[in-house]
Amino acid sequence: MRELHGLSKHRLYSVWKSLKTRCYNNKHIQYKDYGGRNITICNEWLNSFLSFYDFCISHGWLDGLEIDRINNDGNYEPNNVQFITCLENCTVGKKRKYENNKSGYNGVHYSFIRNKFISRISINGKRIHLGSFNTKVEALQARIDAELLYFNEQLTNL
Repeated sequence: MRELHGLSKHRLYSVWKSLKTRCYNNKHIQYKDYGGRNITICNEWLNSFLSFYDFCISHGWLDGLEIDRINNDGNYEPNNVQFITCLENCTVGKKRKYENNKSGYNGVHYSFIRNKFISRISINGKRIHLGSFNTKVEALQARIDAELLYFNEQLTNL
């Protein structure tokens, strides 16, 4: 049965639809990072936008905030989400290590063409090249130094 709610133009409706697409549509570009990693949405939210909407409104969501999974390997469910700003979400993401990053550190990768480790950082959506280095340790140190300079804290987990 189709749910009638009159909220299809509300920002949370597009958030809900986006979560469902990333988790369940294997043709979506981000599926590999969500559904491909077995990230799901609890049945209560999956089957009812109103349930998702009511939870968000009653737990601090405001326009301009994003939904974030507290445990990056956990599902979208009431005990594993928080509402944070885009900047906070980017900071949280920078602390996470990704399997496809062979160096093990965000912003540091090995270039086979240059035979060097490359260090980069993103500031306000702009990627800044920090240098090419002979060792991973040197590249990592450049990344940490840049984090301290731009964010006043080390974001990379060691």
